[in-house]
Amino acid sequence: MTAMRVSAIVAAIFAAGIASATTVPALPASMIGTWGWDADACAMPNDDGRLIMRERALEFTASSWQLETIDVNEGVFHATATVHEEGDVDISTHTIDLRLALPGRLTVSKGTESPHIYVRCDG
Repeated sequence: MTAMRVSAIVAAIFAAGIASATTVPALPASMIGTWGWDADACAMPNDDGRLIMRERALEFTASSWQLETIDVNEGVFHATATVHEEGDVDISTHTIDLRLALPGRLTVSKGTESPHIYVRCDG
């Protein structure tokens, strides 16, 4: 099979929307940093609406998420994480979906919860 034919097949798969997820080693640099539900959350380090994103970890005010696996499909980063909730001795496993929306906006969906929109605090 020629390279041109393989490229055409790959393009057709993506165009049909049936491309499978790709595992990646870390979140992209464009997601790394501090995010908040709004400017007030950005201004207050202990605000419930604040999120610090690292390459393989997320820090919410009351929980820390260590990302074990990260898959990306059509711009959505789906991760499985080991989660430690403040005040709990148990560690649990949860999923989270992350997607860069409009410039400076991040959509975060934890498990089956409704998504939250965050704004970039540091840039």
